[in-house]
Amino acid sequence: MRILLITSGYPPDYSGSGKRIKYSLDSLKKKYNSIKVKVITKTRDSSIIYDKNVIYKYENYNINKILFFLQIFIEYLEYKKVVKKIDLYEYDAIHYVGFTWFSVFISNYFKKIKIFQIRELTSQVDVRSRSLTIGRLIFNLFVKKINNNSDILIAISKRLQKDAQIQYPSKKIYFRYNLIDIFQFKYSEKDLIKRNSNETFSKLNWTKDNIIFLNIAHINENKNQIYLIHRLKSLPDKFKLIIIGPTYAEDKYYLKKLSELIKAYNLQNRVHLVNKYEKNIKYYYQISDIFLLPSKMEGFGNVVLEAMAMGLPVLANKIPGVTDTIIKNNINGHLFSLDKNNLTKL
Repeated sequence: MRILLITSGYPPDYSGSGKRIKYSLDSLKKKYNSIKVKVITKTRDSSIIYDKNVIYKYENYNINKILFFLQIFIEYLEYKKVVKKIDLYEYDAIHYVGFTWFSVFISNYFKKIKIFQIRELTSQVDVRSRSLTIGRLIFNLFVKKINNNSDILIAISKRLQKDAQIQYPSKKIYFRYNLIDIFQFKYSEKDLIKRNSNETFSKLNWTKDNIIFLNIAHINENKNQIYLIHRLKSLPDKFKLIIIGPTYAEDKYYLKKLSELIKAYNLQNRVHLVNKYEKNIKYYYQISDIFLLPSKMEGFGNVVLEAMAMGLPVLANKIPGVTDTIIKNNINGHLFSLDKNNLTKL
């Protein structure tokens, strides 16, 4: 079986969905030798070198939101190039992960030539954006088009499945949990030894007696790292915070606000900010005590599974149908409410 994966991000580019789908498909290929996968991906860094399975990449341009029509036109041209350059008839199924304008155009093509299409719903906007701006209303029309073109929809959380069933009652909509690499994220006695060594913390100028919070996510408004800075300010000095994640060009304003707030609260010695894709992410899981997820919305939140696999208790914002399907409150983690500001009371 030959599958063409069309995604909005793919490793080594930083993308939670891209990382997850690569691991899922790699696992399938190991189990079934007959499965072959090729990839078309959007990239935010044209210098990235992908593996041989990536047969086409196209760039995401940092275009002002007001001029988003230009990005649509550019991705339409990319679609036309692909149709001319690549034999698309050889594939048995098309799997879409994440939204791109390109994917909508090419889904029309695959519908005409009657190739089976699978659309994976990874966030709320993959079902429908609730924003009422002109741009988002147009966006919703494109989302509706690709979802209707797809033969089945796969939701990565119960909430997304429920929302999709309301929007597309005649569609087959399946739910499945995300996968993580348990061989990479597996707690061992070595991790405990590393956590209890002061030498481990030397580059941070912290000690093993500190209590270290960890947050891993893109740095942006939705991931809500500023909320953590406000909460950290009210805690004693022994509490430290590590924030890891890249920032897209359109979210630079948020990174600036975050950095300024850290300075305003004089927390430079208590917050370690790693503003990039960190390859050695396991090290940060090893040295941390508690994982924090203050996101306003998540499709699923794979980092929660990774943290649990590494033996970290997780404190997460309660997102119905998402975080509360992973975390059973006061059993394998704790859920808090952003509205009640009750994180520091847990």
